[in-house]
Amino acid sequence: IDIDNDGIADSDEKIDQIWVQGTKSLLTNSKTIFPDLFFVIGNGGSYYQGIYNGYIQGMMNEGLNNAVKAGWDWHDIVRGYYLQHKNQPDPVLSMIQFNGVKTDYQCMRYGLSLALILGAYYQYTTEGTYQSTWWYDEYAVNSKTGSAEYSLEKKGYLGEPVNQAYSAKNPQIKLADLLEADDASSKTILWRRDFTYGTVFCNPTSQPVSLTYEEVKGSRSTDNIYRIKGTQDTSVNNGQKVTTGITIPAEDGLILLVDCVGTEVMDGTDSAFPAEYELKNIFPNPFNSTTEIRYSLPEKTEVKINVINVRGEKIMTIFKGMQNAGRHSTIWDASGVPSGVYVILLVTESRILSKKCLLLK
Repeated sequence: IDIDNDGIADSDEKIDQIWVQGTKSLLTNSKTIFPDLFFVIGNGGSYYQGIYNGYIQGMMNEGLNNAVKAGWDWHDIVRGYYLQHKNQPDPVLSMIQFNGVKTDYQCMRYGLSLALILGAYYQYTTEGTYQSTWWYDEYAVNSKTGSAEYSLEKKGYLGEPVNQAYSAKNPQIKLADLLEADDASSKTILWRRDFTYGTVFCNPTSQPVSLTYEEVKGSRSTDNIYRIKGTQDTSVNNGQKVTTGITIPAEDGLILLVDCVGTEVMDGTDSAFPAEYELKNIFPNPFNSTTEIRYSLPEKTEVKINVINVRGEKIMTIFKGMQNAGRHSTIWDASGVPSGVYVILLVTESRILSKKCLLLK
């Protein structure tokens, strides 16, 4: 493996210790605290990489200009969250955000997801505003040799027609586990940063394919779905909200991003602000890995969505931030949490509401 493409094997030059200025101490501290994790540290579309223990278990993105920015909590980043910067020369990072929360300068996204793609690189990026420069960070790992290389195709570009693609929310998978037992051929396993709830639609045929809105929406109860703008067909990938069916051009693709924290669309008599605070029943419940949390706010307020166990111990904070009056929803991805009974807390400036849920794996 020669990640930095300098002609010297990474094992010979100890690539895990050779990082550009500003990353070495961060990596060293991280590996000391989390020795079994896999790390990638870098700045947007160009970064150095290292592979550890044959696993793809986590990712960190250090920031712009190869310098750790003030306000970062690298422990939180190591545990599965990392930043994607807006195209600004020196963004100000004042706090760590939670999954799906956007500010003017940053967008927090959850961990790695896996896409096994046969015959093509489907490269894309997601940015808080879905415009200007499109950043992506991904690399390919050969399923047989384990060799990895950085993906250098155009940003937002769909290469040769994609035969199949899928996404795994839990990145803790050995590469060997992804292959069929009798499969002797070599595949390219493409790892990329991804919104956990993004959907990739690929059309490998020579004719356009149309999907109804219900087919696009699936089982989701919210419709905060956006097209990811890229260099594919610009009339299809235009960054706009999806409110009707879509048509995928021949030999092209479309990526739809579902906001993890969004406001439900209200129309008719439902357009008025809710009259009181309400935390609706968790759905699905019981659930396996992910469930939706819906709640109503009668006024603008600071909101925290916490998860505690039956002993009252805090497990995590799903969302924290200021929200307007209205009906809201967020997704809890509990893929890293053991089975059991948990309590969802909606904490506002004046109210605390709770609902129990059962996680079954």
